[in-house]
Amino acid sequence: MYAPNGYTAGAGTFTDELLARAGLRNIAAETGITGYGTLSVEQVLAANPDVLVIDDSARNHNSLAQRMTAHPALAGLARAHRVTIASNRWLCAGPWSVDAVELLAGAAP
Repeated sequence: MYAPNGYTAGAGTFTDELLARAGLRNIAAETGITGYGTLSVEQVLAANPDVLVIDDSARNHNSLAQRMTAHPALAGLARAHRVTIASNRWLCAGPWSVDAVELLAGAAP
């Protein structure tokens, strides 16, 4: 999951659990992030993800932090399928979380 300013959710987060239930690996957790942290564009590129999940709060590109998720280098990822998910689908657990898992599972290679 990649949000403005490189913000991401690592191991032990609800987002990490949703990714696992969808059959996806969390590169933030694999890089050692526990809880919440940041990934640079370079770290995302090095991981070469199959799926790049963009938090929908990034759709407004009025700030540099928000533009980070639309960095031209990320557009060049060879394998990545981009998925945009509304923040409210995975910030708190609820019936809407099923929608997020289904969307993520559908993006899995």
